[in-house]
Amino acid sequence: MNEVTNSTAAPSGPDPLLVAIRLYQRGLADFNIQAVGDADWNKVADVTYGPHLSALAEWDQPASSFEGAVEALRISLTEEDGVYGCDAADRMVKAAYDFLKGVRA
Repeated sequence: MNEVTNSTAAPSGPDPLLVAIRLYQRGLADFNIQAVGDADWNKVADVTYGPHLSALAEWDQPASSFEGAVEALRISLTEEDGVYGCDAADRMVKAAYDFLKGVRA
């Protein structure tokens, strides 16, 4: 039994954490395309990756898949497309750890 989900069933849908991470990464890619020249970088950030980074910084649920846990750990350790050095990094580590606590070998 997975103590995180309190079930033996596989997750019924995509891991919400993994979805949030992918949205953040897509926002970063959009930022890199739009923030050129004299663009107001803060405004571009506010409409591209900013809201998704905020969601990750406030994340309080465990990952619901192994892939989500691994990706949360990966982005917590990388700067380029990750959240290393941000408040979100600690949240990602906790989400991954909480998932792993619920997995029985």
